[in-house]
Amino acid sequence: IADPVSTVHSNKPELLVVDGYNVIHCTPRYEKLVYDHSEDPYSSDVHDMARTALINDVAAFAQGRYEAVIVFDGAGNISSERPNLPARGVRIELSPTGVSADTVVQKLCIEAREEGRACSVVSSDGTIQAVVMGKGVTRISSRMLVDEIKQIAKEHTGFIKTMWCGDLACE
Repeated sequence: IADPVSTVHSNKPELLVVDGYNVIHCTPRYEKLVYDHSEDPYSSDVHDMARTALINDVAAFAQGRYEAVIVFDGAGNISSERPNLPARGVRIELSPTGVSADTVVQKLCIEAREEGRACSVVSSDGTIQAVVMGKGVTRISSRMLVDEIKQIAKEHTGFIKTMWCGDLACE
């Protein structure tokens, strides 16, 4: 009998679990979008723009290849229910009170592998990597994800220019 942790035997697409705040704080692409909203009377969420950008980028990256989940630490979330709502086809998980996002990331990865499902984790957190890689989870560093996203954006921009301009030189 094959070991379910080392064998992929699921009809579900590969699960992509993203450690949200780890990616945001490990990469300039998102870190530069974190700022103090103290002067804004309608928002005090310093991560709002960075989270939105990450969600959009992960949606583009995952399209057709992965079922994507981004996990954020839910501490300080104003909703006591902490709804885990999808955004742009990406499931958003907020860790419950008293539980770290790292714990949720590890749990999702381990559960996927126990189901025989392929799984990749995006995190530069050494503890997460150590726990899940022994379970057969593929690691993608935060920087590697951002490099892939940049490449997708570059290819997409070239495709759009070709569609709009054909063989003409567009600036």
